Amino acid sequence: MAGSGLGGLALAQGLLRAGADVTVYERDASLAGRRQGYRLHLDARAGLALDATLPPESFARFQATCSQPSTRLAVVTERLRVVHEQVAADHGADPYAPATLSTSVNRRTFREVLAAGLDSRIAFGHELARYETGADGVRLYFADGQGAEADVLVGADGTPRPTSTRRSPSGSARTSPAVRAWPPSRVTVLGDAIHAMSPARGSGANTALQDAALLCRMLTTDGSDVVAAIGDYERRMREYGYAAVAASRQAEAETGARRNRLLFWLYRRLARS
Repeated sequence: MAGSGLGGLALAQGLLRAGADVTVYERDASLAGRRQGYRLHLDARAGLALDATLPPESFARFQATCSQPSTRLAVVTERLRVVHEQVAADHGADPYAPATLSTSVNRRTFREVLAAGLDSRIAFGHELARYETGADGVRLYFADGQGAEADVLVGADGTPRPTSTRRSPSGSARTSPAVRAWPPSRVTVLGDAIHAMSPARGSGANTALQDAALLCRMLTTDGSDVVAAIGDYERRMREYGYAAVAASRQAEAETGARRNRLLFWLYRRLARS
């Protein structure tokens, strides 16, 4: 596997849990080799995926490091005087149950939870330069001249670094165009490597984890046709993955439109005054 991002680590955990042999090749020198952002929103897609891929002790650690659910909503004035307050009812439900999860996590802490137990499985400082596919496997070539063999190669190395940048109507970069189906092989992709999207809907991490759980299930289900299993995964992944991309693009456009209307209103008001 190329890349130790959220989806790649979750997939590695799931495959190991199923008894498969896994090596994650990461181009950075360590998990903390570069800044990763701050917080992530996780929903039921992530909850169900993590429940299916992580060992029980790691899933419990994930739940323990989630943010605590809000219990009170207050509306205050500019001088912080409370004008309205609402206390959330406690229905006794588990706020971290996989099927109803809605929480946030510290991105770095979450990545450390996903990597727990994979110390000997992550090869840092290995930047994948190219690969060659064969009938029975894949040959990997790294930038430092080293090589490796694998039955399956999964590209989980995040957003590609293009020579040109596509920008959305609101002006930001970070969205993948939908691509047509390709013939399945022993090489596949997940997460931002195939469906990078705007953060407007908070779906990027959730969709990557959904990919990991689905691919893990396809690869570890009884059957010897690996390429067919990858083909099934890719068909499903393209459907929900590009739907999430479209939804995030629409949400970003709507946010940009609201921002522009607000700025126009402020401009007109200031002009009149």
